[in-house]
Amino acid sequence: GNLSISSSRYVGALALRGNRCILVRSLEGEWDGMRIPVVERLSNESSQDAAIRAITTFADVDPEAVKILPKVLPVPLYAPNGRPVLVHLYPLYAADPPPDGVLEDADMEDEDDYYDWYTYANASKRLAYDPASLAALQIMSLSLVSASKAGLIPNKWGGVLGQELCLD
Repeated sequence: GNLSISSSRYVGALALRGNRCILVRSLEGEWDGMRIPVVERLSNESSQDAAIRAITTFADVDPEAVKILPKVLPVPLYAPNGRPVLVHLYPLYAADPPPDGVLEDADMEDEDDYYDWYTYANASKRLAYDPASLAALQIMSLSLVSASKAGLIPNKWGGVLGQELCLD
């Protein structure tokens, strides 16, 4: 099918903290499984503001909890979950470090929370049901590894999402 003409109005957010990203769940049963948060951009809203609204709306976090990565470009997310839309997926970065302790402690899923943190490998498994979202995760991960090598995003808190991927 054809993508809708208003397709550029959709914006998604991949919030990052080191080598992990946020995926969201619906506690109200609106959908099954985990997703990349996406919103329709408001007419008076910048794409970056829409990305922050996507993560604050679906993950129930404060806008101050994430920051824009101004020099890292968005990547396309084509027809996520079968919806005929084109999404501009923006990377955001956590303002605060992970909790003290072993980083792997963050990998425990909490079915009663709106979001969880995932490494690339775990996020890939959770998005495997939707090839479009999985492809966007892969594209974003390769972009992040390249951006990190160029010094545009920090390599800390476990590294960079997708660092397991080979860039030859």
